Amino acid sequence: PKKAAAGVCVIFTDIQSSTLLWNKVGEQMAKLLDIHGHLIRKLIGKHKCYEVKTVGDSFMVVTADPVAGVKLCIAIQELLYSADWGTEAVDACYKKHIRDNLNPNEYSALWNGLRV
Repeated sequence: PKKAAAGVCVIFTDIQSSTLLWNKVGEQMAKLLDIHGHLIRKLIGKHKCYEVKTVGDSFMVVTADPVAGVKLCIAIQELLYSADWGTEAVDACYKKHIRDNLNPNEYSALWNGLRV
């Protein structure tokens, strides 16, 4: 934020198990990261937050308004869940290697594509 404020809300995102994904579905990860970055950047502007930097697949975002920060985080989760990732490979990798102990119906109710 450009104006001094009483406080700053700092948000970090990170794709869960991205190293595993690069090892297992690496040929698809560049495209998936492009989708991920586009979706998150669209929401950062919509919620009047500011992208400070990215490192790998992680974003650092700030806002002077904590409510806007929480709304951004919720919107990111909802948009990533509803996104068309163009592949089932990410979910197949998570199901095989991440021990969520979820049955298929529970999994599909909670997850779709990249997890942040």
